[in-house]
Amino acid sequence: MVSEPMLDHFSRSELACPTTDQVRLAVGFGEALERLRVELDEPVYLNSACRSPTHYAEAADRDSSLQPHRGRRS
Repeated sequence: MVSEPMLDHFSRSELACPTTDQVRLAVGFGEALERLRVELDEPVYLNSACRSPTHYAEAADRDSSLQPHRGRRS
């Protein structure tokens, strides 16, 4: 499935949180990102433009379950 562009050079899927699919960008971030892309005249690859609070909570749960020794002393 191809995601339709939100900005001239970036699709919604590049900007959305991978956990919730929400796009929550700081005011002016999208415009600044577009300006950077145009000035560079090269592709800009995004890997984490937006992370929701839900994403961070789920990541924390995963991390703590993988490291049960955290916070304990032997």
